Amino acid sequence: MGNSRAWIAIDPGAKGALALIDEDENIEIFDYDKDLISMQEILLDWNKRFDVKLVVIEKLNASPVFSKVTCWSLGGNYATWIALVTLTEMPLELVSPKKWQKGLFTKIDGQGKERSLNLCRRRYPKLREQYFKRKMDIDRADALLMAIHGRDSWMMIRKSRFK
Repeated sequence: MGNSRAWIAIDPGAKGALALIDEDENIEIFDYDKDLISMQEILLDWNKRFDVKLVVIEKLNASPVFSKVTCWSLGGNYATWIALVTLTEMPLELVSPKKWQKGLFTKIDGQGKERSLNLCRRRYPKLREQYFKRKMDIDRADALLMAIHGRDSWMMIRKSRFK
């Protein structure tokens, strides 16, 4: 039997994170530490250990609320992640925040950025201490939820093709 199927997502923000979820709901999450070699090694390791079906990267757009420096920094991170994934030859999809967030949250998850963290804490209580303990772990939560979106979208497309 081959490697387990898996889906990866990357939050390319300034503090960003990358997450993997496999078909058995095993989860791995890493913070973006700005060390491109270690980030590439993580992607290559995952690609070797798993049958990666899709990598999702959150689309970024410039916004008037961001400073010029922030826009340049985010744009650099975004382009770097796209390049790293492209070099691994894993399938890549760029997804807007509205698309991956659609239908995920309920009223009990709250409002704003913290709702991702609240949803992950509720859905994966055993991972709270390891990945979702601090308020600043929002990027980890976003990455995991994007990976789940990628998995669910991939599964839905596959089912529709084989009907």
